[in-house]
Amino acid sequence: MALALHPGTDVSCIDGCPVVLLVDDDPDMRSTIGDALEGLGVEVIHARDGAEAVAMLRAGLRPQLALVDLMMPRMTGEQFARTVRRWRWTLPIASMSAGDGALAPPLVECHLRKPFALEALERLVQRYCPECRPPDSRA
Repeated sequence: MALALHPGTDVSCIDGCPVVLLVDDDPDMRSTIGDALEGLGVEVIHARDGAEAVAMLRAGLRPQLALVDLMMPRMTGEQFARTVRRWRWTLPIASMSAGDGALAPPLVECHLRKPFALEALERLVQRYCPECRPPDSRA
């Protein structure tokens, strides 16, 4: 989804759906995970790396969850998480990676190892976006 953010705009919900920030430099991974998240009833905002994600947060995006790859150019997932914590933004962060590296609390709430099951994504959405309903169950 393309979203124009202007400084001072508080975006935490789009069309009544919670927002998840998906940060991954691999377009295929963003597409696959993004489609799965949308199927669970959330609006997904995509960022190609941590720097782009931080710019979105500075512009007013307030997602209910950030799902962040660890290995990315410009700004890694760890650098993104440290920036968010240093600025004291209230944002649950779940890191993900295909390798052995993992971040731990309090830097992130949890870590998913790629490839992960849809059920793991469902548990994250249920925990951090409890008001979320899949598209086919919306009135």
